[in-house]
Amino acid sequence: MDELVSDQASETNTENKSKSDEPHNASTMSFARLAEEMGKDKDSLPEPWEIYVKTRSKKDGTFTSVRAGEVVKNIDTHVNEIRSQESFVEGETAMPSDLLAQAMNKPEQKGRERCVGSLPPGRKRRKSTFIQQPLSSIRQEYEILKMDNEKLKNENAEMKITQEKLQSELGRVSQTLSAVTEKLGLRF
Repeated sequence: MDELVSDQASETNTENKSKSDEPHNASTMSFARLAEEMGKDKDSLPEPWEIYVKTRSKKDGTFTSVRAGEVVKNIDTHVNEIRSQESFVEGETAMPSDLLAQAMNKPEQKGRERCVGSLPPGRKRRKSTFIQQPLSSIRQEYEILKMDNEKLKNENAEMKITQEKLQSELGRVSQTLSAVTEKLGLRF
């Protein structure tokens, strides 16, 4: 029974994929995983339109379809228009969150973001910007925090040892004081 359902789903998926006029070449790799790999190369997370360009471009520089080539050309036009504005500052100026939708001339489906996928309920679309904290700096901060945490653990262990030594010394001083006061016949 499960094989029949699986075969039907496979046929449906194959049929639906063949209808696409903008096929991608990401194979079975998820766009999230692809975005992570792209982020490693440039130390920041890519924009959806960057993922679109990557997944529709072949190694020889051509595109997976004529339609994909048109969309990439529209993306380039939009990006160049924004970059040519006097107010544009690399790393600070935000790209429109719907740049890919504009280039495709198709509105986003509710609750979805192209080249990203479904959004969890209650979560809003992320702002599309050129400035995203580089992954390398996040990794560096993480490593620093990890080292700080380790240092604090060591300091805490040293403080416990010191506390135990002080308590032991206090016990000896107390015993000595008791012995001296007893010999002198003093009472407190």
